[in-house]
Amino acid sequence: MRPARAYDFRAASWRLCVVECRQDANYDGSMVTLDVGISEVTATAYHPFWVMEGRDLEIRPALRHVDVNEDRHESLPGRWVNSHDVHEGDVVFLRDRGPVTVRRVMLYHQQRPVCNLTIQGLHTFAVGDIQLLVHNTSGSDATPTDTGVRKSINPSSEDIVYRETPLERTTIDEVSPFNQAASDAGGQPIRAVVTPDGKTYIMQGNHRVYGASEQGLQNVEGLIYTPEHWAEFTESPFTPGGTNNPEVVP
Repeated sequence: MRPARAYDFRAASWRLCVVECRQDANYDGSMVTLDVGISEVTATAYHPFWVMEGRDLEIRPALRHVDVNEDRHESLPGRWVNSHDVHEGDVVFLRDRGPVTVRRVMLYHQQRPVCNLTIQGLHTFAVGDIQLLVHNTSGSDATPTDTGVRKSINPSSEDIVYRETPLERTTIDEVSPFNQAASDAGGQPIRAVVTPDGKTYIMQGNHRVYGASEQGLQNVEGLIYTPEHWAEFTESPFTPGGTNNPEVVP
């Protein structure tokens, strides 16, 4: 395996390091592309990027597997920031050019193969054609743990929001009358996110829940998540009406 360039915060220099292993995975979730003018770099959500300067940098969200104080007060100003929490105007660090300003941040959903590297001796590497400084620990995982809790959903509630709108009539007819056993056996259970304002977002099983609502049912079973648990399960931030469904294997 080819060596990789890694940044040594204590020595204030880049080093050519051995790649201990490469982790390849099929990813289905939020992706982030940063445009720094000369080129772009793309990463999964939750991958730590080093940000040297930026508005409200100190109050950006915490990282999953990296302490907020890691590498601080060494050779570079700034801190590690989740890729999806990088802002336009932030200053990031390139191997050959040093500090550059992020001109544009693009956040979107995509299903694609991804990889991460484990670097011998250091925990950083330079990624992409522009050689951007990132951590070699990622919060993303191709097989996240399901954090949903089995509870009942009231299909007739006016506080339900369907991810897919409008719903296709033919698909609704296919799941009517609603059958809980058939729903459970389908390999893709009903999944819903309940937000602090009480709204229930149906993220999977839209047509089944709507079909149950048409029948006047007051109780169907599903896996219920908080927005935080949904983000943990899908490895991407919860977006009302978004399409960040997890990959479910029957």
